[in-house]
Amino acid sequence: MSISGQPPVRRTSPVRQDIGMVPPPDLLDRYRAGQRDQVWHELRQLGRAVREPGLAEQAQLVCDEMARRARRNVEVIIGRLTAAGYRFHANNDAQDPVTPHVPPSAGAAALAGWLADRFGPVP
Repeated sequence: MSISGQPPVRRTSPVRQDIGMVPPPDLLDRYRAGQRDQVWHELRQLGRAVREPGLAEQAQLVCDEMARRARRNVEVIIGRLTAAGYRFHANNDAQDPVTPHVPPSAGAAALAGWLADRFGPVP
């Protein structure tokens, strides 16, 4: 509650700060609430400033959530296709069965770190 006894007003639009337009601090909450297009738009508008301390962590949380959602969607699609009798196979005459999705191995984080060190951050 504020001094006036009214609940505090949450900002829903960017505010001006010394590094440019900065999105509100609830990017992940907004993303999860369905404002995905708006959140991605704001992150893109930040350009290089998205790598600034405070913003980079928020952007990473949104990216992690997006990746979790994508993985879950892949798992749901595979489950539904499998339940419907779909056979996942190689594109060869024998139609050898294949695993439709292989989750990242334990070494994936180390590989991603090496790639970032070697080639720089992903845009």
